[in-house]
Amino acid sequence: MNSVLETTAHRNPAETQTPPLRNSIILAIFSVSLGALACIATALWQTRVSKPFPETKPNSEFPPSQTTTPENSSVPSRSAADPGLQVSATPETSLPLFHPEPSAETRQLVTQLLRWDSFGTSTDQAAAWKQNLQELVKQGPAAIPAIQEFLAKYTDYSFGAAGVEALGYRSARTALIDALAQIGGPEAVAALATVLRTTADPQEIAMLAQDLEKLEPAEHRQEAVEAARQTLAILGTRKNEAGDVAPLFEVLQKFGGSEVAADLQKVASQWNYYATIALAQLPSGAGIPSLLQLAQDPNAGAPVRDASLQMLAQLSDQSADARAALLELAGSNAISRFTWRMVAPVLAGDQVNLLSSAFDSPHLPPEVNGLRTTSTSDNQHFFALPAILTAEQANRRLTLIDELLSATNDPFARQALQESKLALSKRAL
Repeated sequence: MNSVLETTAHRNPAETQTPPLRNSIILAIFSVSLGALACIATALWQTRVSKPFPETKPNSEFPPSQTTTPENSSVPSRSAADPGLQVSATPETSLPLFHPEPSAETRQLVTQLLRWDSFGTSTDQAAAWKQNLQELVKQGPAAIPAIQEFLAKYTDYSFGAAGVEALGYRSARTALIDALAQIGGPEAVAALATVLRTTADPQEIAMLAQDLEKLEPAEHRQEAVEAARQTLAILGTRKNEAGDVAPLFEVLQKFGGSEVAADLQKVASQWNYYATIALAQLPSGAGIPSLLQLAQDPNAGAPVRDASLQMLAQLSDQSADARAALLELAGSNAISRFTWRMVAPVLAGDQVNLLSSAFDSPHLPPEVNGLRTTSTSDNQHFFALPAILTAEQANRRLTLIDELLSATNDPFARQALQESKLALSKRAL
């Protein structure tokens, strides 16, 4: 069972006969071809490697001339064939390069982007780094081999908080992926899609999915969804090593449509909050049946039921089924005190969402009235924030609260509901 570690209050034909000799020749040719294809397939699958998720060393720890990073700063890649396989990101296991040999000039431009603080001091270093990035982009398709060569190594250089603020990128890989997106065209799309098929970095998968959507709308959504599915399967037993996987749920929710409801329901036992938040945000209420099953399934586990009820409360002004489920469970006193603490503020108008979004702004306003952030022991992070409700939405919630008060005789539940009613009444004024 996951537990909440911290809660802070603030303001994704017909056959023909072939002579025996020709049969033998054809069989031999087929065997050789099949063997070659098997070798290529093996090489490709070996790039889908599951690696540990160590922190990337800060960029400033490396000398300006260094162009590779130690093994312990490798970016994880994934393997659908063997999620537990561990290999180093060596040239033998790097992504295959289908472009010409990079030129010395473009290699040098890429190398210079691995460190942003080697250009000088103060604002000059950021300006010089940005100019260098644009020089690389101006090379157009000619720059792609050098960029893909670096991305194929699955190593990275972190820019740290100062770099993010000065440059707008968290690392060299994110900058070079964005360079591909800026270059555009078939070669850049192929390079981006290659990385998407192999990386196991949640933020990177979300970034690649969005870039490909902009370059070729709707053409790569299934690839993005599959990348998120595979990565979640790999990370299911190593949640605390993987960093924040919230971007993977955003990819499923935004690009998977109603088809991913079953996927989200399946992983709810591992990521109860992330899965239920994504289910609640599927288009046209496609996630509501899954939320109902999770909330009413006694074998789902208390954390899953709690998170599901919270999201059903959030959807209660849109879904009659959500309201009916809440009333049924309240009437049978099947909602715990802990769950009422989660549900009551949402009935009063709070909206729950992912804290580490790769699609929306990653930074919440520093001072927002009623903002609450929560982190759990199994590496899930989300926030609750008072939403702007229409009069109709507020009235539906007030009506539901009155119905819940009539349905339950639990003193704790009644007190929580009365507080929700009071808060909602003030907001509706």
